[in-house]
Amino acid sequence: MWTKRVDKELILLHVLYEFCQSNITKIRRSMLRELCDDRLNKETNGEHESYGGGSFQWWLTKLEERGFLKCKHIEKRETTIIPDINRIEYFLQRQKLESSFDKVNQRIIETNVEDSILEEIIEEVYCKLLDRAIELKYHQEPSESYYAIRKFIASFTANVMSRAFEFNISYDPTTKIQPNKEFIMAIATQIFNIVERDPEAPLSVKIDYKGMSMPSMEVLPRYEPAFSPLFIDCFLIWTKSTYNYTVCEEDIRKLREGNNASLSESALEYYGIFCHSVVEYLSLIKSTKPYDHITRNMTRDIVGKQ
Repeated sequence: MWTKRVDKELILLHVLYEFCQSNITKIRRSMLRELCDDRLNKETNGEHESYGGGSFQWWLTKLEERGFLKCKHIEKRETTIIPDINRIEYFLQRQKLESSFDKVNQRIIETNVEDSILEEIIEEVYCKLLDRAIELKYHQEPSESYYAIRKFIASFTANVMSRAFEFNISYDPTTKIQPNKEFIMAIATQIFNIVERDPEAPLSVKIDYKGMSMPSMEVLPRYEPAFSPLFIDCFLIWTKSTYNYTVCEEDIRKLREGNNASLSESALEYYGIFCHSVVEYLSLIKSTKPYDHITRNMTRDIVGKQ
């Protein structure tokens, strides 16, 4: 017996997307229904043979309301489905990425930072804080007797404050990330700097980093709806400010459609210079190692636009 949840919306969108890969812009409702039934039957190993008339129409209506498609009635008994392929593609790519994140999360473990580590970190922070306060007040190096008192005050403060904090760290043990003292201190020190302004005020900070270790072809499409228009708009501003050249409406339309090769001669020349300049500037950032793979992938993507 089939027990998994059947995502009929996702099946319908996948069928539409695959059907329209050959520059087909519309499909008859009857054909789409047949293709969806076949896919549903296959993915559920025959447990679900079809959507059912009412169910299929319900999903079409829902997807139309969300802007994924339009239902155009051309005859009394026939309807043509016109999908918004760009919107569908973006949605499916996001679903794929979120699914990959879920798989990663299955091996994520969670650990609490031990109070002893927190005490050690807080003690170091408050030793330095007290040193700075003494220097500002007396404008001289403290006497030897000061350090014994500093040790007590910092230890006492650390013991009390460590009980007020709860650090939970979730991480993948198969990676190079380890919640050691240096890792905790880099995060905790900034929090302590805020807390010391008002120690009685509760504070909660939550940061989830999903990672960027996937291939560029999976990463960049996630931002395509914002990246592509931004790239084109920047190019239009750049040509005007740099060369006092206004790109004509026809060339702008070609850029929006991704048909860069058919730009007019002057626009194509400026576009090549612009792309080269962007790649050159991106390469300067590559000296910052954590961003090396990101800039390399973006550079390759931009070069492909020329």
